[in-house]
This record gives sequence, structure tokens and C-alpha cells, in this order.
Amino acid sequence: MDREELEDLKDQTNSWIMPSRMFSEENMARRIHGKALEWKLTQTAAALDFAVEKHAGQFRKGTGKVPYINHPLLITCHAMALGIREDSLLAACLLHDVCEDCGVSPEELPVGERARETVRLVTKWKPSGEENEEEKEARQQEYYRAISENRDAMIVKVLDRCNNISDMAGAFKYPKMAEYINETEQYVMPLLENLKDFYPELHDAAFLVKYQMRTVLTSLKRILYASASEKTL
Repeated sequence: MDREELEDLKDQTNSWIMPSRMFSEENMARRIHGKALEWKLTQTAAALDFAVEKHAGQFRKGTGKVPYINHPLLITCHAMALGIREDSLLAACLLHDVCEDCGVSPEELPVGERARETVRLVTKWKPSGEENEEEKEARQQEYYRAISENRDAMIVKVLDRCNNISDMAGAFKYPKMAEYINETEQYVMPLLENLKDFYPELHDAAFLVKYQMRTVLTSLKRILYASASEKTL
């Protein structure tokens, strides 16, 4: 790329609008609340209020100061858009980070045992002491193994990761992005294959999430590859 092309590219990118969030928290919460009433989803309604309360004052990573609640609201709306109407599953989407980030135990969640177990499985519990790399990898493998044996946990995890990779370009530095991409391909993408193979009713939903994630990952890998190549010239 010569200097003139570079200046033209800068002119184009300077005019781009870079929103801090994809969707409004207020609009998503209103939609979830309305659907919970329409579909008589009592756990989802209770989980919505609980998640909003517990995540109050928390923000997503990055410079945009996006309220953290945007994330569980978005994956819940994603689940509903994929045709999921199961009360316990939508409630688990809303609550999936409450135990990990808000100091709440699964037993305190205002939902039934099925949703609590889903949240328990997707929560990354902190180790009691220091770990070496081998111990970290073993814990990682056990974490994803347990998720792979639970239908609802697999759904929540793939939706969670789909949202995380979709906005990580504004939150992570390149080495962290590369690490996250590798983890996603090694552990999360196989969960989508499990859903397609063992739960035929979820085949189309799993395909749509797989397509979105593959598109994002491929785009990010090309950006990282181009950046690494430029630095070696």
C-alpha cells in the first residue's frame, strides 16, 4: 500500500461510526420482559430483575463503559431469536455470570434447580491457590468436559462466547485475542458439533451460531495475521 492509498484509507475509516454497544440495554430488557409475560416464563422474569440488580455498576471490558448487563441481555435475546422459549434456559442466559462476577452462590439464584445447575457449570470458579500451566490446562479441560455433558450449559456457553468474540476487538489486545481465538476453536466450536449431533431440534440454531462465530474468527485471524506480517517486514 503506497502513501496515497494509506491516506485514502485513513480518510475512510475516520468517517466510520464505532458504537460502544450493538444494542440498547433498555430495549433488550423491555423485549425480554414482554416475552416473559407473553410466554408465562416466571423464572426468566425473576432472573431479569436479579441480573439487573446484581450487575449494577459493572461494565464490560474496553473503553466504551458499556454496562455489563448488556452482555447477558444480548445473549438472552439471541437465544430467543433462535427460537428458544425454555424458561430455565433463558433464565440461565440472564444469570450465567452472576455467580462468577457478583459473589452469588447458585443456591441464591431465584430459579429452579435446572437453571442453577446450568449456571454452576458455566461459571469459572477461581482456584484456591496458585496454578502452573499444566494445572490450568487440566482445569480448563475439565471445565469444558463438564459443559459438554449438559445440553443447556452447551447452549449458554456457545451464545456467551459468540457475543464475546463479536466485540473483543474493542476490548482485547492482539495477544489476548489470539489466545481467545485458540481457546474458542479448541473447546467451544466442538460444543456446537455436539448440539448438532445429539439434539436434532437445535441443528438449525447451532448452524446459525457456528456460521456467525466462524465468520468473526476468520476475520479476526486475518487482521492478526496481517498485523504480525507487517511487523516482520
